[in-house]
Amino acid sequence: MKWSAQSILILTMLSSMTVFAQPQPIKWSLKVEKGEVTRAILKAEIDPGWHLYSPDQQTGGPVPTRFSIPEDQNFKIAGEIDLPLARTEIDPNFNLETQFYEGEAEFVIPLQVIKGSVIPDTITLLVSFQTCNASRCLPPRQLRVSSEPATARIEASSPSVLGDFDFIDFEGKRHRLSDFKGRLVLLDFWASWCGPCRRENPNIVKIYEKYKNSGFEIFGVSLDENVEAWKAAIQKDGITWPQVSELKRWESKVVKDFGIEAIPYSVLIDQNGKIVAKGLRSDELDLKLMELLRKNS
Repeated sequence: MKWSAQSILILTMLSSMTVFAQPQPIKWSLKVEKGEVTRAILKAEIDPGWHLYSPDQQTGGPVPTRFSIPEDQNFKIAGEIDLPLARTEIDPNFNLETQFYEGEAEFVIPLQVIKGSVIPDTITLLVSFQTCNASRCLPPRQLRVSSEPATARIEASSPSVLGDFDFIDFEGKRHRLSDFKGRLVLLDFWASWCGPCRRENPNIVKIYEKYKNSGFEIFGVSLDENVEAWKAAIQKDGITWPQVSELKRWESKVVKDFGIEAIPYSVLIDQNGKIVAKGLRSDELDLKLMELLRKNS
């Protein structure tokens, strides 16, 4: 049987595609959350056995994950990116210590609009990264990742009312939300294993000390499953407000009840039981508390 030159060329191309085709073990998704601060929530789903490397990864090894804004977008990164807590181990491919994520990693990127523009409901980010498993590394890649339509956080202008419910702390003590009527209450969703949560805790401690005697209370709602790790984090971070947890991580009922898709996350409830804000962090929370407490003084 004779092969034509065209047939041989096609077979050669197919063979090359088979040899050089690479699996893509990282799947990226993006959404934008609009509120007092607009945030891009970038999520990586990592196939079993593969690693995605932290932006804090040292040089000389795998390529760190990096985020940037394409020139055709009308916003910029406006502060520190919240990084998930990375594992640290020696990587046999590089024979050095690496910081990496497994399974799933979520990055929260604050955005600021360029003067004279608004951030659109759908945005695009550039993601540069490398992924390896125990035996090989794929070449570094850069992808354009576009978002789903934007979601909005509840603001003070459109409050909803939160029904009464109970909290049971790890000492078995019952706390009811209605017990705190007349006070501002922050539901602070976090976990001991969450790196951004742990970095945020010192800021929340300062805010609590500042306002706790002015009609402000916090309930820490943990998505932990290891009670000892949870207690150790409470002690290490200097947390003194009530803490509750179902010890079911993302299977906790509160995740569904409050529509939680990422932590740290917060819900601020005013003196009448109305939700006045969600997702406030550090300075945002401080300013909102100052504003609300001034109104009621």
